[in-house]
Amino acid sequence: VLEAGASALECVAALMTWKKEQNRDQPANLPLNLQGWAGQKLSSLHVNQLHNECTCRSIVLEAGASTEGCVAALLAWKQNQNGNGAAELLNDPNLWTAESLRGLPLRQLQAESRTRGIRVWEQKKTCARELLAWRDAGLQQARV
Repeated sequence: VLEAGASALECVAALMTWKKEQNRDQPANLPLNLQGWAGQKLSSLHVNQLHNECTCRSIVLEAGASTEGCVAALLAWKQNQNGNGAAELLNDPNLWTAESLRGLPLRQLQAESRTRGIRVWEQKKTCARELLAWRDAGLQQARV
């Protein structure tokens, strides 16, 4: 319930939340290859729908995976299927998880590190860790 005088942004946010809740148990009916579905569009789905989409693609999630975790897993899966999801994932650092970054080719992680001025490593897990540290440092600076 919104208070009288709520801003337009608050009203839109409340409507989007309501819409997500109404659709939570409805199948999303996404194309199997996720063509036309990027991070922002996937994030608009209810987490239950995202879990179902992951299950349909045999993507194993941690128990209670969040919307962001599901979206990252779906984009990593998409990248592994057809090579297109990597750009979508890398363009939005908020979707990065250690698992999704380690799902990318080492050369791509190294190139992303170079473009951000991060030391380049020879192991995926180290590259992923350093990219996440770079992202987190930027988020902390943005909050100050």
